[in-house]
Amino acid sequence: MMKETACCAVRKKLKSMLMEHKNTKFVVVGHSLDEALAILFSAMLALYQQTDVMKRLLGVCTFRQPRIGNLQLAKFMKSHLEYPVPKFFRVVYNYDLVPRLTEDDKTFLYKHFRVNFAFKRI
Repeated sequence: MMKETACCAVRKKLKSMLMEHKNTKFVVVGHSLDEALAILFSAMLALYQQTDVMKRLLGVCTFRQPRIGNLQLAKFMKSHLEYPVPKFFRVVYNYDLVPRLTEDDKTFLYKHFRVNFAFKRI
């Protein structure tokens, strides 16, 4: 017997709650390393064509997100989180190290999807 993954359990619970509350929309939020999970959960919804759930997604908002994927993942996520309106909002502090992880070197080519809000101390 296989155990259900946390991601599948969350998706299943979310779907049942959305079915119960027909007019409800939801937002996926994460901070720091949890942001990687927020983006990966959103990617999983898009990858497995959970269109009924994706239609009710108001947005994904992350704070201090590290890089989690390459240019191919960035393009995939942009196609699902920016049409017809932007649904991905990323907040970073310019001098924070976490958003610079994993380094963007020639081997791994990790990319951010986009920066919407960047701020720095004056």
